[in-house]
Amino acid sequence: MEAWYFHRVNDFHANIRLDWAGTDTERLVLQDEIGNLGPWGSQVGHLFNKSTAFYILQSAQYPTNTGRLFFIPGKIFSATFQEWIRCYDTNPIVDWRHFIANPVRVTPTGPSTVHGIALVVIFDSRWVPPKDQSFEPDGLVSLHKFAQNQTVLMARTGVEASLSAPITFADLEVQSLPEGKGLVDEPDNDVIRVSLATAVRFIFDLEQRENLARPKIHDRTQHNPYLDPRPPEGFADKRQIYHDPETWAHANLEAAQKHGLENVQEVWETVHRVHASLIGEEARKLEHLPYEQRW
Repeated sequence: MEAWYFHRVNDFHANIRLDWAGTDTERLVLQDEIGNLGPWGSQVGHLFNKSTAFYILQSAQYPTNTGRLFFIPGKIFSATFQEWIRCYDTNPIVDWRHFIANPVRVTPTGPSTVHGIALVVIFDSRWVPPKDQSFEPDGLVSLHKFAQNQTVLMARTGVEASLSAPITFADLEVQSLPEGKGLVDEPDNDVIRVSLATAVRFIFDLEQRENLARPKIHDRTQHNPYLDPRPPEGFADKRQIYHDPETWAHANLEAAQKHGLENVQEVWETVHRVHASLIGEEARKLEHLPYEQRW
């Protein structure tokens, strides 16, 4: 059953990352002279089922070969995704594109705000580790370290009428960081600078608070069948197998008995992992692409 959840999250990641790594036709952009995105703009649909918006300022973007600031650093998405999964203990709710945030790439004519959002996160810089600390001993980049060192500004917008209670940063005071050379010169009750890891946890906890307060309004648990993994050979016509992890697992076992373990990938890999753990060997783990630093 673990594989069923894994495949759903993996397919979700493959889809949602286009909002972060794609072109401006695939993501939300603030580029008009007024810098104010109206509530019925065609791109506002990107914010559906997201907790907030991440504003990526010019100072946090990478340039193109012509020098134009355009690219959103991939580590921002990868680290955010990992921290978000960490909040859910590796089993996040991914139905209907539910995610912690949607990126908003700010052009030189921005920024402003998107209507109806109570809290926004602003990236006004990008953390670059010292050259001798870029990689861990295993040769990979630690996304958790990046999330702990990348700073962001969290800002209350005052749009809180739909919330069960006002947003407060009081509990974050001990985790707040110096303002530095960002957008804010003086500490403010509506703006606070924290690490990306702290911001993700704060937004996650805020969403959980609202889900408990108004479960019927904030119910995001409705199942999305489009993320369900395909059933094994011989079960394609039984649609109910797609949607339930236990039924899907039993179908794979039945297919393995009929066609052989080596011909049913999910069962073969599971048996290999179990066998490796029994004899003290390290088996291939089910790991999502963000952890491997690939796009």
